[in-house]
Amino acid sequence: MSEKVQNIMVSIDVTKITKERLYEGKKGKYLTIFLQRRDDDYGNHYMAVEGLTRDETEANKSRDKADKVRGNILGNGKKLEAFDNKPKQETTTTTTYTNDPDEDVPF
Repeated sequence: MSEKVQNIMVSIDVTKITKERLYEGKKGKYLTIFLQRRDDDYGNHYMAVEGLTRDETEANKSRDKADKVRGNILGNGKKLEAFDNKPKQETTTTTTYTNDPDEDVPF
């Protein structure tokens, strides 16, 4: 049984990234991005939103909804056509060659 794989293409405006929300990891600098389901008039299915730092998340727990810190909207995402994740079966083609001197070869 095969499953369909759904890919999402995301475009973000890197100038909107808050540098303080970047963090060091073992292999580089990272930014957490959340994809929120939002259909729009341009064919986008998701909104890409910057994740908050741990401190911002903790501080939001004691704030009213209107006063909560929110991540910047960085861009949008679109669902791409789903494809089958089943491994392709190998096919073998056999070609037979002959050494017939009377064969009509154009070269």
